[in-house]
Amino acid sequence: MGIVSVNARRIMREKCIMQSLLARKLGLHPKTFNAMMTGRKLIREEHIQALSLALEVMPGELFIQRDDDTSPDTA
Repeated sequence: MGIVSVNARRIMREKCIMQSLLARKLGLHPKTFNAMMTGRKLIREEHIQALSLALEVMPGELFIQRDDDTSPDTA
């Protein structure tokens, strides 16, 4: 899982936002959004912008590497 997915999941957890709800806000099918969050589908630039708006964060927050990330990429 990439850093954007890790951060998006963390923010979703902090704000109690369900993945299916966020997918709908982004205009994506839940399976498509799940594929993006699990790394099976590429997250493109337009997705970053829409994701940051939907999560009410600055786009850069999706790219910050945190010491407490528990993704397989950082473990």
